[in-house]
Amino acid sequence: YVATTQRAEPFGRMMRSEFLRRFPHPPAEVVFLGDGAAWNWELQRVFFPMALGIVDFYHAAEHVGGVVDRVEDRHTPSGRQRRRRWISLLLRGRLDVFLNEARKAFPPEKAEAGEKALDYFEKNRHRMRYGYFRDHGYFIGSGVVEAACKTIVAQRFEGSGMHWSESGLSHILSIRTALLWRRYDEFWRSRPTRRSAA
Repeated sequence: YVATTQRAEPFGRMMRSEFLRRFPHPPAEVVFLGDGAAWNWELQRVFFPMALGIVDFYHAAEHVGGVVDRVEDRHTPSGRQRRRRWISLLLRGRLDVFLNEARKAFPPEKAEAGEKALDYFEKNRHRMRYGYFRDHGYFIGSGVVEAACKTIVAQRFEGSGMHWSESGLSHILSIRTALLWRRYDEFWRSRPTRRSAA
């Protein structure tokens, strides 16, 4: 586990440092799994250029709902059916079929908005080859990471009536990650010992 309240670049350095600590001789295959946010892929480019990038399938599936809404309400029976079909196409690695069907389905007055919604898929095309990824045994969902976020942050910091300063949050995050990663003793050994004046 690594966690910080800092921006993306320091977080990327922390991830890279942890990766090298765990894998001094990096494996032949490395996967970088993230949602479609540009900052994730910048982290991959800078700190894990050797990795295969994969967009979390469940984030991509959520975006399919936004595309369906450019055609019809996704909550209607036909909207739900369309959404299921397009998600199934995406999962099977048939992105182009999904994109073509969506473009044909957009009403003329929503074509421009529809293209904007499809831009997410076009930009991440090479990271959405889910049929290929599944055939090769790669994870396509970030559920483990989402669960870690809940374990590290939500369980400790989002309780009723809790208020944290940035400094307090940062310190407790360090302790929580050390505990959960079973490096608690090592964490304290690495801290400088300061004695307060009496």
